[in-house]
Amino acid sequence: MRVVGRIDSAALKRAGGKRRATRPAGTDGRIVVVHGAKGGSGTSILAANLAAALARHAGPVALVDLALTSADQDLLWNLECPLRVDDVLGTEGHELADALVGHAPGVRLLAGPLGPAEAESISGAAIGPLLGELAERHPYVVVDTSSELSEVTVCALEAATRIIVPLIPELPALRATQRLLSMLERLGLDLAVVQTCLWVRPGEIDAAAVAKVLGRAVDWQVPWAPRVAQEAVNSGQPVAISQPHHPLATGIGQIAAQLAGSPPAMVASGFLGRVREQLARWQSPRQPVRAVAPLPDPNFDAPAPRASVRSVGLIGVAPASPRSTDR
Repeated sequence: MRVVGRIDSAALKRAGGKRRATRPAGTDGRIVVVHGAKGGSGTSILAANLAAALARHAGPVALVDLALTSADQDLLWNLECPLRVDDVLGTEGHELADALVGHAPGVRLLAGPLGPAEAESISGAAIGPLLGELAERHPYVVVDTSSELSEVTVCALEAATRIIVPLIPELPALRATQRLLSMLERLGLDLAVVQTCLWVRPGEIDAAAVAKVLGRAVDWQVPWAPRVAQEAVNSGQPVAISQPHHPLATGIGQIAAQLAGSPPAMVASGFLGRVREQLARWQSPRQPVRAVAPLPDPNFDAPAPRASVRSVGLIGVAPASPRSTDR
């Protein structure tokens, strides 16, 4: 599996000669690729919840797991997937349809490879046609990717009509995001299709400081709730389904509403909200909570002092080219 982010100049030359797929008329993001510049950026969590939220706004959504080195979307949804992406590349359309495993809220998952050997068999050249075929059958396609800029990831980014970059408010993640934006420019991708999503953690680097580092405004801010997110992972139900009124879910719901071109859905509170949430749970297949070792809870750590704009800017990489703050 060829890695570009480290950096593969030959792959850059190949990719640089390609043109990004034209955005379908009347949509704001038909193929949405979620790509974090650094591991631990919450890319898979964002992709899973975004797919669930988009299904609520726009109908059936195909979720494709191209995080080849850490393909875990089947775990996040607690789904059994007999066929995976490496099994169906280059096959007839009916075999692709058989590989999509449905979930009650309207999400159909194409699971990623089980291991490195299967991942090695996936060719970047097959990714564009795969995503294009899925986009013909679904209003939206959401793609989960790993942080490495492999040839497969680059081909997915080239096919995207919207790229969402999640980032955590830490200096290494900001440096990695700077490098990613610079790399995307070198690949000839239009940065106007790129949106950043900052996981907000109280007491840490804020959106204004992040904007100064990146040379562009932060497009989305979503509250990070590690305990709630981990409970959702262990139960196999994304937060957007299990707790649709939670700030993490409503924040991602706003992204989905903008992508689908519809106003944000109002989540009922109080008694009515609890009734709707219970009905949603009854309508979803009951899944047992799996025994997964809990991750350390950052909530037990004392919050770090908020970093100053000056200290954030001293990370050794020039900011990306500024762009309009309009979404």
